[in-house]
Parts: sequence; C-alpha cells; structure tokens
Amino acid sequence: MLERTVRDDDSAATALIDNAAAVLVGRRSDIPASFVAHIFARAVPEDVVRYGADDIAMLAERAYDFLSERQPGTSKVRCETVTLSDSGERKSVTVVELVNDDMPFLVDSVMGEIAEHRLDVRLVSHPVLGVKRDGGKLTAVGAAETAGTRESFITIHLDPADETACRDLVAALDNVLGEVRLAVQDWRPMLDRVNAVVADLQNNPPPLPVDEIAEAIQFLQWLLANNFTFLGLRDYDVEGEKIQADFDSSLGIMRSRDLRVLRRGSELLEITPEIMAFLQEPRTLIIAKANIHSRVHRRVYLDYIGVKRFDASGKLIGEFRIVGLFTSTAYTHTAHSIPYLRRKIAGVEARAGFDPNSHSGKALANVLEQYPRDELFQIDEETLSRFALAILQLDERPRVRVLARHDRFDRFVSVMVFVPRERYDSHIRVKIGEYLANAFIGRVSAYYPFFPEGPLVRVHFIIGRSGGATPDIDRATLENEVGNIIRSWADGLMSALLLVNPPAKARELFARYSQGFSAGFQEAYAPTVAAGDIRVVEGLSAGRPLNVDFHHRLEEEQQAVGLKVWSFARPLPLSERVPVLENMGFRVVDERTYLITPAGENGDEIWFHDMLLERHDGGMIDLTGAKGRLEAAFLMVMRGGAENDGYNALTLSGGLAWRDVALIRTLSRFLRQIRVPYSQDYMWATLVKHHAIAANVVELFHARFDPRSEAAQDRDGKQKAIVARIDEELEKVESLDEDRILRLFVNAVQSAIRTNFYQTDKDGHVKALIAIKFESGKLTEMPLPRPLYEIFVYSPRVEGVHMRFGKVARGGIRWSDRPQDFRTEILGLVKAQQVKNAVIVPVGAKGGFVPKLMPK
Repeated sequence: MLERTVRDDDSAATALIDNAAAVLVGRRSDIPASFVAHIFARAVPEDVVRYGADDIAMLAERAYDFLSERQPGTSKVRCETVTLSDSGERKSVTVVELVNDDMPFLVDSVMGEIAEHRLDVRLVSHPVLGVKRDGGKLTAVGAAETAGTRESFITIHLDPADETACRDLVAALDNVLGEVRLAVQDWRPMLDRVNAVVADLQNNPPPLPVDEIAEAIQFLQWLLANNFTFLGLRDYDVEGEKIQADFDSSLGIMRSRDLRVLRRGSELLEITPEIMAFLQEPRTLIIAKANIHSRVHRRVYLDYIGVKRFDASGKLIGEFRIVGLFTSTAYTHTAHSIPYLRRKIAGVEARAGFDPNSHSGKALANVLEQYPRDELFQIDEETLSRFALAILQLDERPRVRVLARHDRFDRFVSVMVFVPRERYDSHIRVKIGEYLANAFIGRVSAYYPFFPEGPLVRVHFIIGRSGGATPDIDRATLENEVGNIIRSWADGLMSALLLVNPPAKARELFARYSQGFSAGFQEAYAPTVAAGDIRVVEGLSAGRPLNVDFHHRLEEEQQAVGLKVWSFARPLPLSERVPVLENMGFRVVDERTYLITPAGENGDEIWFHDMLLERHDGGMIDLTGAKGRLEAAFLMVMRGGAENDGYNALTLSGGLAWRDVALIRTLSRFLRQIRVPYSQDYMWATLVKHHAIAANVVELFHARFDPRSEAAQDRDGKQKAIVARIDEELEKVESLDEDRILRLFVNAVQSAIRTNFYQTDKDGHVKALIAIKFESGKLTEMPLPRPLYEIFVYSPRVEGVHMRFGKVARGGIRWSDRPQDFRTEILGLVKAQQVKNAVIVPVGAKGGFVPKLMPK
C-alpha cells in the first residue's frame, strides 16, 4: 500500500511538472520548457503535488528571473512570501532562493541555518545547473552535464514568515555562504600548510620525547587522510604569558579576525591561564572542542587541534591552531587504530593490567571502543582509566553511575550518566540535565543518548559554564541525586513501607498495593503519603467502610483544610458528601477522586476522595484540638449516627463534639414540640451565630448532670457561674428573637431534672437514644395544660414523648404520624383521658413516638 502511494506521488509529480512547463512556455517563450523539471524534478514528490500547475509555473518563472543575473564568485540570496492561487488550502508560502557557484557543504550548511531559525520547511529542491553567462547575465541554462559553469540553485519553501524574519534569515545565510566559500577556497592551501607542519616536525623535531613527536606526526597525517574536514587555521605567537594571533597566516573561516574559538560564558578569548599552563606542558598536541558551533557542513561544536611550536631549547614559541570537524570515519573506525587515541588507550589497558584475551581485558577494550569519541580525544589518560574501570564494574552489577570530568580550561563539565534502560525516557533526561545544570551552575549545552546492549542507557551531557569557580561535587552525591530522579514511585513506596513495617510485612503490602494506585494518584501524591493511606485502607471493611482525615495542606496553611475520605467498595457521591460538609460550616473548593485496587482475590476496591475545604465565613481554620471532633462528626453523620443539619456547624465554630451537638438538637426538637414559634432552621442559625452561648448551654447541662462532677454544692456553684457568663453574653445579643431563642435553650436545661445522656451500652458505647426528663412547670414557653413531668426522647431514628400529670398516673403510648406536632396529639389524648376517667384515675399519663427511619 505504501509503495503504491509513493508510486502515485511520483507519477502525479511528473505530470504536474509537465503541466506547469506547458503553462510556463505559454507565458514566457524565453524560458526553456525543461527549466521547471530542472528546478523541481528532484524535490520530494509528495511535497511537489501539494501545489497546482499554475503555482509551480509561477514559482519557476520567479526562479528563472532570480537566476538571470549573478556575478561569478558571489552568492545571491532572496527570501519573499509569495501568494498562491492554485494550491488548495495553501494560500501563500515563503520562498528562500540561493544561487551560488557549485561547491561542497552548501545544502547542509543552509539547512543547518534554517533549522537554527526554527522555521518549518515544506519543500526543498537543490539542483546543480549548467549555466552560461555573459558579464553576469544568463544566456543559457540546462542540466549540470551540459557545457557551462556549474551553479547551485537551492529553493526552500517555508510556512509564511514576516519581513523581519526574512531579512534576518537572508543576512544569516549570506554569512553562512561566505564561510562555506572561505573553507572551500582555502581547502588546498590548508592541506599544504598542515603537510608543511608535519614536514617540520619530521625534519626539525622539538626537544620532546620521540614517541610523543611520532604520535603527533601520525595523528596529523591521519587527519589529512580524509578523517578531518579542515575549515580554518591560524598561527599564534607566544611571548611570555601572552599569545598573539598572526592574522596574516589565517586561512578558511579563521580569516575573520572576529572569530574566537575559545569562550568562557559570553566572553570570547584567545587564551586563558588554564590554556597557557597547558601550552607549557611537554606535549605536542592539543585536542579539544571549541566553544562555537560550526556553520559549515554540520551544526556541532568545532573540533580544535593545536600543534605547539618550540624553539631549539624546548621553549614554547607558538601554536598552529586548526579548527574543523572530524569526519564520520573518526567515529566509525576502531579507536585502537587512531593515532593519539591508541596511545592513550594502550596506557589505560596497561594500568588495568588485564590479560587482553581474558574476559575483563576484552570487556575493557569494548568500554574504550564505546566511549564517546569526542570525549576520548579530550580526556586525560588518568581520568580515562578511572572512568573506564568504573564503567567496567557496571557489567557485574548494573546501577546508576555518574562520571563528571571538568574541562581543564574550565569552559564546561562533561558528565556521563548511566541509568537503567526501563527508567529512561525524555522526561527523565530533562530532569537529570536540569539537576546537573543547577549543580554545576551552568546550562545543558548538548546531550548525547547511547543505547548499548544490556540493562543501562548512557547519556553524555555537556554542561556549559558561564564563569566563576566550577563546583567540585563528589561522585556519591551526584549518583544519589540522579538515583532520586530516576527513582520510580513504586521504589519510593517500598522504601516508605519499610520505614514503618517489618520487612516481611512491607513486602506483603508492596505486593498488594504496588500496582494498586493509579497514575493520577502517583502524580499527585508522594509514596510516603500512599504508605500512610495503605495503613488506613487495611483497616477498612464492610463493617467499617469509612475513614477520614482532616489536615492542613502546607501550601494553604490555615486558610483552608484538606479532607481525605476513604470508602470501602463504593464511591461516595458528591451529593452525599457536600451537604454534610456545608452543614458543618465548610465550602468545598476542590475535589479529586481516585480508585485504589489492592491485588489478590480478596482485594476490594477502595475509593479515595481528597477535598479542599474553606470556612463559609472565610475565617481561619485551626485544627489544633478540633481535628478529632471534626472527623468524628463527619463519620457519625455519614454512618447515620447523627442527623445532617445546620447544628453540625457548632463542631467547627463552637468546638462542640458531635454528641454535644446531638444534645443541642434534642433540646431544639423538644422546644419545637412545645410549640415555640421558631423553625429549626432559625434556631440552628441563631445558635451557630452565637456559638459561644451554645457552648455554655452544653457546659451548663454537663454541670447539672455529669456523674463525674464533685459534690452537689460544687455543682450548684458551677451552674451559677455558667449562667452568669451566659447572661453577660446575652447582653450583647441585639436581636430580640435571637435573645428569646437562646433563653429558651437555657431555660430548657434548667428545667431538666434527669437524663440518660451519660449512659453506655454493654459494649461501652454511648446510647443512641437521648432521653431528658423535664419539670414542665419551669418551662416558660410551654402552653397549658402543663404536665407535672415529661420525658422527651430523641435519636436520628425516632422521637418520642411521655407526659405525666401527677406522681401517680396511668396511660399508654401510641404511634403517631405527625412528626411536626406529635406532642400536641398526645396532649389532646391526655385531656380526653382525664375527662373520661376522672373518677377512676385522678390524673392521666400518655406517651407517643414518631419513627423517622423506617425499614425498607
């Protein structure tokens, strides 16, 4: 199918070019019919077929006019945005055209500059034409094989660009073509100069070791044997501590007096103290990377080779500096065969002392062959020996390895990082690069991933320095930090579990939960958080399906509070959670839900809800002492042990426990049954607004009935003190209705004479039902007739009342279906009883109840 598509594009492009040629001939008789094919036939067919025949003809016509005049020995560049009329949805295109004498490196150099400007390329065509000119004017054009001068014509189509971008691009391409021309024109003179240096070393060797000179000669000869692309050279003279460029000796791109191959940060240099110290060493060659990118051939850092010049006494008198690019053979040929490298490698192998035919000897040779070739040229023998042995150890036990080499000229740090293949991706590479850049106070200038056989990936980072002292960071620190970067979330979970569990238990939990947390959870929460969650999840069951945690998030401080809810087997809809929290005085501002799926046959799903809450009134939230109260209140409401209404806000605002809130709710339900003229909503809004008084009402109740209190006389004193505080607070209440409501609650407590509030069941839990016996005559708002005593019973499931009009009375209880005023119904029955049974029973008694949660 793919081959058919390619063939279809080829045929369509050929037909399109033929049609465009016919259109062009009809327009311009002076343009050869074959010109369209010369310009576009070698472009990628699938790029060509996106244009219409009229537009191809128009573009060819423009190209011919642009080509029609050019002075030999000069380049010509144009960048213009052209309107299209016959190319479907494409309405315009920016066309870059370059005419130049045919020479090497043109296309790759131009495309490198285009890439540098981050422009999107849509079509590239670069035919070589046979051209005849008369004084610069075009007289004939044809295929390159025809008689005439060979000229390169490069056409590049880009997405539409503005005039400024075009102007900048033309200037940059002019400079690139100028450097290409210099490098090509001076290629032969540069080879002659290098041959002359080789001859001088042979005929007038400096006073250095013979093997040093011989290796330098062979290395330079190796460069000349098509292993190096010479782009520029220049002589330097050394006088004392200064080095002076001999600009008259410059060839190639170094003819530019502004060109500096050394740089520290943004400062361009000819010499540094570190380089001067290196020049003084008894060595013939300097091999390093220049600090500037080549703009000819490949967009990589230039290779810099210096040949030192000595006088007869061995004193350094100058340097012959070469810049260019190692060719592909420098990277594909065995390092053991390359002069200069082979000597360094032999030294490393001798230091290691392995038998060359042994496993270790062969493994070391392989390490050195796979060593980054550019790095191999620059690194010193001692450092290479240490690094190679460190890499060799990775065969025995793969692990994170970080090998950092400081450039001796203090321009960069070369760092080789080995990480497990399964942990490596572009995200990890970026994070490691950012760490290294921060650690060495620099920037990631380049990185080179390498994927050898085995479990590890090697990434070679070049960290460019911007001045100042380079930090000296030990290898253990670097490896620990990189290890933390590549550390997976599951690794962190295992470590966190080991901190709080015995090893066997930690492994068991890891097996159950290592795959149980979703990717979204892992992005949002640290493994230590998950380890804490596992402890909670392990405690959940069908009998105990919920757990909660109110906590402060560090970033929100006390302006908000986080709430975590774990639910066994089913998610809790927002419609269940939000009303409860709103009645507690919160506003939900954020919510995230995750599913936790433990492994195993009995692995029940756990739903984890994480919410961010704020107070309704926008106030601060202090969890000190309130955390347990809030959690218990939320759980009791969600379990049905407490009702969900506005009284629950007293837990947050008044500091009341859920059971104390249930007491307030009991009093309010009773007050409503004795027909006080206020709704439940109004009463809870009043108590929440005056939460300090509500808390004192509860304290007054405890002072009256808590069996743990001291003697009765002390109990009376406490009540008087509390009532005095309440009266003082009531003086500040401005609303008459609110004042009346608050006094009703105080009066109800003072009218109570007995309660079961403090009783527990056989399991030690407080009883679900709250019963309070009132002396009815003390209740100021109770309508007539008033019983002698009445007991009000409250729970989330049922409410009831029992009234007695004398110490000795009789009467039954009944079911009521009037939840709002069932007491009124019962009171009417008592009245009827007294009329009918006055002779038999002097006073009556009657009770009733209303079920609120009937079985389904």
